[in-house]
Amino acid sequence: MAGRRERGSGGSRDRLAEMVELLQSYRGWTQKEVADALGRNVHAVVPESGNPKLDLVEKLSSVLDWPIEMIAADLREAGRDAEREAAAISSDLDSSASDPSTIVDEVWRLVDGECWEAVIERTSPSRIDRLDREIRGRLLMYRQAALESNGQYLAAIEACREGLDCVARGTETSYRLRGALAYLLLVTDHPYDAEALAASLVSELRDEPAESPLRLHLGMSLLVRGLALRSQGALPGPRRLQLLNEARDSLNAASMMLTALSENAGPPRVRSPGRTADVAAMEVSVLLGEMGAQEFVDSVVALLDDSPDVTTLDSIAAESLGWCCVFASRTIVAEPERIDSPDRALAILTNKVDEIAERLGHWALRERLFTIEHLHRVQSLRDRGESPPWNLDDQDVRVLMGTMGRFPKFRRVGWRILREVRRERREESESRP
Repeated sequence: MAGRRERGSGGSRDRLAEMVELLQSYRGWTQKEVADALGRNVHAVVPESGNPKLDLVEKLSSVLDWPIEMIAADLREAGRDAEREAAAISSDLDSSASDPSTIVDEVWRLVDGECWEAVIERTSPSRIDRLDREIRGRLLMYRQAALESNGQYLAAIEACREGLDCVARGTETSYRLRGALAYLLLVTDHPYDAEALAASLVSELRDEPAESPLRLHLGMSLLVRGLALRSQGALPGPRRLQLLNEARDSLNAASMMLTALSENAGPPRVRSPGRTADVAAMEVSVLLGEMGAQEFVDSVVALLDDSPDVTTLDSIAAESLGWCCVFASRTIVAEPERIDSPDRALAILTNKVDEIAERLGHWALRERLFTIEHLHRVQSLRDRGESPPWNLDDQDVRVLMGTMGRFPKFRRVGWRILREVRRERREESESRP
């Protein structure tokens, strides 16, 4: 670990020095003016470690007119370049590197065994950078799957984008990467980007023959598009009904296609996303007034009764069940007056989401669960004048903080929850004799 940092620091320090030179040229300043603007000693503008503190990054961002994220990304990429060069010079690559098919087969076996940490390590930039573009694209496809499964959604998005730079459009790998990217954009709360990408996939794949393996990507793209449209149509607006109708149609099409694929010698696990699409379409029907909220919630609770123990389900089936519970929970929070014993029904569903998220380490389900619980408390305070306590233990708080780090748009809600938890603990402490 330390060795990697040392190799990377030289590259980031050199890049930092280049940025300072660029700044001097960009602003037309003297060395002293640059040092003063950055709050540094004129003889030590660039830190020896090559790892600038946040205040230096912020000042560089301001005077270079670059976003902070761009400064950080550029420094990080420079460190990676140095690491790759060191790896190449020292021949720090496996002997199998000369046989790309061996590498792909090895990583696929790790993916099939859900050995995600090993996949991430085996597909690190320093280990695949010298491979040809098509092989790198396939390995980055596996890398994004591992990163997603580890809850590293932003890194998975980057892996998708890097992979797409390596492969030709219209290839199997490109469809898988684009489909994964659309899903990742959806779960990180970018529904417009997700819908646009999913719609482009639907447009390209809709005429594929029934026996084509690409029909699976079409079905998954219809699912993502439907969910993205549902998200857009959740708010009042002039196009709300149109968006919800399109969402329902897309989800119904996804359900039929994925179910048919699973029944016609397709992968058995395709049935689970088909169920997700079916239940999501029912949620949209509730929003459209075509289905009763109580009927919908009852159908999902019945689904739990009919499902085997979560520990016996494969990961895709368990995830699907979790999303179905999220959809029904959202309906209860949105329309509690139309549900019999809404608190009890919500508890049944959210407990199941929590159980599944814990078993899978599924951070997107955790984010939705925290959000639903927060909205429930806000609603209870508004309607009843009080809200149930959070009662989070230290492990729960760590999970909450991990969720905040993975979902930038969740952080505002996360901070509100943390403040409530601190208040609860302070009041509990003060009440003790």
